[in-house]
Amino acid sequence: MAVASRADRGFYKCRLPSRTHLWLHLMESSSLLKDDRCRRPLDCSQLGCIASALVTISLLGTLATTIQAQTEWKQIQILEERGNAAAAYDSLRDRVVLFGGVGKKFRVLAETLEWDGEKWLEIDSSVVPPERFEHAMVFDPVRRRILMFGGADLDGDPLGDTWEWDGKNWFERDPVDHPAPRRGHAMVWDAVRKRAVLFSGSDGTLNSHADTWEWDGNNWLESSPANSPPPRTWHRMAYDFDRKRAVLFGGFTRDGLVNDTWEWDGQEWQDLSSGFRPPRRWMHGLAWDPYRRRVLVQGGTSSRLGFNDLWEWDGRDWRRLLPEESPPGRYGHIYVSAGKRDGVLWYGGIGDDERARDGTWSWKGGAWLEVDPAQSPPPRHSAALSYDEGRAVTIMYGGLSGFRGDLRDTWEFDGSRWIERHPEHTPCPMTNPVMAYDRAREKTVLVGPSLGTDTETWEWDGDDWQLRQLSVNPPNRLPYFSYGMAYDSVRECMVLFGGTSARETWEYDGNQWSRIDSPNVPSSVSGTVFYDPERQRIVWHDGSETWQWDGNDWSERIFASPPPVAMWRPTYDFKRQRIVLMESKKLSPGVYEMNTWELADGEWLLRATESRPPSPNNWVMEYDQNRGQIVFTNEDGETWIYRAKNQASAEAFGIGCIGTAGVPVLGMEGGDLPWLENTFNLRLETLPSGTSSLPFGILGFSDSDSTLGLLPLDLSYLGMTGCELMVSLDRICPLVNQGGSALWELSVPASPDLIGTQAYVQAGVSDASANALGVVLTNGVKVTIGAK
Repeated sequence: MAVASRADRGFYKCRLPSRTHLWLHLMESSSLLKDDRCRRPLDCSQLGCIASALVTISLLGTLATTIQAQTEWKQIQILEERGNAAAAYDSLRDRVVLFGGVGKKFRVLAETLEWDGEKWLEIDSSVVPPERFEHAMVFDPVRRRILMFGGADLDGDPLGDTWEWDGKNWFERDPVDHPAPRRGHAMVWDAVRKRAVLFSGSDGTLNSHADTWEWDGNNWLESSPANSPPPRTWHRMAYDFDRKRAVLFGGFTRDGLVNDTWEWDGQEWQDLSSGFRPPRRWMHGLAWDPYRRRVLVQGGTSSRLGFNDLWEWDGRDWRRLLPEESPPGRYGHIYVSAGKRDGVLWYGGIGDDERARDGTWSWKGGAWLEVDPAQSPPPRHSAALSYDEGRAVTIMYGGLSGFRGDLRDTWEFDGSRWIERHPEHTPCPMTNPVMAYDRAREKTVLVGPSLGTDTETWEWDGDDWQLRQLSVNPPNRLPYFSYGMAYDSVRECMVLFGGTSARETWEYDGNQWSRIDSPNVPSSVSGTVFYDPERQRIVWHDGSETWQWDGNDWSERIFASPPPVAMWRPTYDFKRQRIVLMESKKLSPGVYEMNTWELADGEWLLRATESRPPSPNNWVMEYDQNRGQIVFTNEDGETWIYRAKNQASAEAFGIGCIGTAGVPVLGMEGGDLPWLENTFNLRLETLPSGTSSLPFGILGFSDSDSTLGLLPLDLSYLGMTGCELMVSLDRICPLVNQGGSALWELSVPASPDLIGTQAYVQAGVSDASANALGVVLTNGVKVTIGAK
C-alpha cells in the first residue's frame, strides 16, 4: 500500500495525546486499510468517493502475561469503620473529600471517598497517594484543589509528601521547601490570606515540631512568629470566618494533655487560654459551625474513653452546648465544616474498645442527625444473592448465623453501601435458598424451604415480598446439598437444578413450575447454576464438570483445560464476557487459599491478583451488570468486589441532526466493548435508503478541539443546519449502507500503552435533501480502552 504524505494522513500538530500517536501508527501499519481516502480529514466535496469498505484496525501481538494482572479483588471499605483519617470540604463541588485512615483489623487505607449529602462514594484515580493515617487536609478554593500533607505510613513512620486532589485525580507536588515529615499535625485554610496554615506534629517519636508553615499553592514557606504554642501532636485547628482567625485547641505536649486555646492572625500566635474551657483532650474534632457562626469542639479522648460533649468558642470564652442527642463518644473521627447543606459533618472515629467505627452525623446548629447510619449485614453463611439490573442493586436474603439462627432479613447493596429493607411481608427464615432476577417481569424470585417440609416461591418487587400461591413447587432440597437457579433471558423462565438425588430440572415462567424430563442430566446434584448470555445457555458447574441446558436437554461442555475443583462459586462477567469462578484450595489442615479462575476462549485460566478475599467456609457472589463488577460477601460479613482494573466503556453524548429518514443514531452493537485485543462494533441507524446515501465514520481523539475550531462546532455555516461536529477529524472511514443502517467494526491493537486511552467517534451520511450541503451527522460516542 502506498504511503500517503504526512499532510494527507491527517496529523495535526499538538492536538493529540501522546498515546494517540501510537494508536495512529498502529492503524497505519495495518494491511487492512483498503483505501487511502479513509485516512484523510473530512472533505465534504469528496463525500461521493466514499466506497463500500470497512476499516479494521490491526491486532498486534498478544497480552498473555499482561492480561493476568488486569483484574483485581478489592474489599469494599465505603461503610467500613475507620479512624484517624483526614477530610476537607470542597465548597465549589459541594463535596466532603476523605482520604486514608485505619480501618478494620488495623489496616491502613488509601481510599478516596466523597460525601454527596446522602452517602459516601469511593472515587477511583489513576494515581493514588500511599496509605496513611494522622495526616491533614484542607480545601484551597483559589486553586480549586484539596491539599494533603504528611501522616504516618504502614509502619507508622512519618511522611513529608504534598498532594493535591482536583476532584478527579491526585497529583503529587514537589515544592522546593517543605515541612519535615510528621504525623498528628493540624492544618487550616486562611480565607483572608489565601494560604494553608500548618502547625506542629510528631516526628514519629515523643518529639514534636514547634514550627508554623504556610502553603501558597506552589511552595511551603516557614513563618517565624515571636510566640508559638508549645510543640504538640493530635491537636486540631479551625478557621473563624467572622473574626478572620485560625483557632487551635488541645493536643498532646511533652507535659501531657492540654486544653489551651491559641489563635493565628497570619503574623503571630496569641494565647487565649483563660476562663471556663473544655477538659483536656486529643484526637478531638474542631470545626466552624456555619449556622451558629462559632468554632465547635467535640469528642476526643483523655484516656481510652471517647468524649461526646459539645463546646463552642465565641472568640473569648468556651460554652458547653447540651443537644438532646449526640453521636457516641469517639476520637480520631472526621469533624469538618461542610457548608449549609450538612453544617458540621462527623464520620467514623475510634470507640472505647479501641476499634474504628463508622456512621455519619450532621450538625446544623441545633441538633445532631444521623444521616448515614452505620449498617452492614451481620455475618452469615448459606444466604441467597441476586442482582436486580432494573434497580441496579444486589439483593441478599436469609442464611444462617451462629448467633441468630436462620435469618429472614433483606439487604440491598448499591455498589457502595448496604441498606437493610423492612418490607411489610417477608419469607420465613431460610438456609440455602436460591434467588434470581426475572428480567421480563422485573422481579426477583426466591425459592427455598419453608418452616415445614415444603418449598415456597416468593417474589421481590423492590418494595415488598409476595408469596406465590402455586399448585406445584419444586420438592424441598436438603440443606446440605447445593442447588442452583438462574434466569434464561432468551426463553424468559427460571431454571432450577440439583439438590436432590432425583437430579430434576424445573422451570418457572412466572405462573407455574414445570418439571422437565430430559435424556441427559449432570451426574452431580451439588453445584451452581448461572446463565451464559454469550451462548444463551443455562450452565451447571459442580466443581469438576460443566453442563449446559438448551431448554430440552443437558449436554456436557468439554474444555481445553480442566476447571478447578474443591469449593467453587462461578458467575458470568457480562462486560468481560467470561465465566469467573472462585476456588477454595486446601494447602494443609485448616489452611486454605482463594484462587480466581476465568473461562476464556474455552480454557480455564488462573488469574493473578494483588489481593484476594480470605478463605472462609462459605461465601456467595453475584455479577453487578451496571457497574461491571462481581460482588462477593462471606460469612465474616466482608464485602469484596472483583473487576477489571481498567474498565472498557462506550458512552453516547450529544444529539444528531435531522435527515430525510429522521435523526441518525450511532450506538454500540452487541455486548463487545473496546478491550485490548478485542473487536467491537458500532451501529449507525436511521439512514436514508438508496445507493446515493453513503455513510461514513469519524474517529477522533478530542471532543474539545478540531482543525475547524473548538468543539462542539455548529456546522450551519457550511449549509448543515442544526448539525454539530462533536469529535476531532483524525480519521474518516467509509461504511456500507445496508437497508438504512451501517455497521462499523473496530479492533483495538494489543498494546498495553493504549490502556485508558480515550477516543471519540461520530458518524454521518450523505443525504441530498436534508440540507444545503446534503450531509447529516449522528451523536457522538466516547470510547475508553480497557484491559480484561
